Amino acid sequence: MYELAEHATGGVAPTLDVVPLFETVADLDRSHSVMESVIKLKPVRRRLAKAGRLEVMLGYSDSTTRERAVAERLFLLTVNGVAAGLQNTG
Repeated sequence: MYELAEHATGGVAPTLDVVPLFETVADLDRSHSVMESVIKLKPVRRRLAKAGRLEVMLGYSDSTTRERAVAERLFLLTVNGVAAGLQNTG
């Protein structure tokens, strides 16, 4: 996304807030590794340093199931762990 936007603007890096969407239980299961990879991207790290936050979206396509609620809680714990790790590594 960042490379495409830079290419489309003639090499001027635009400010983008790319927000990952985790909609299914399988998405939530992979969210930790996805977020670790996202946070390693230079444009994301620059934006995170400037904004002081990173957004994610949780979808609700099957929000009525019990496993969904549990998976979302685990995801939030995961995100907090990734954020804590990021703070410790600068």
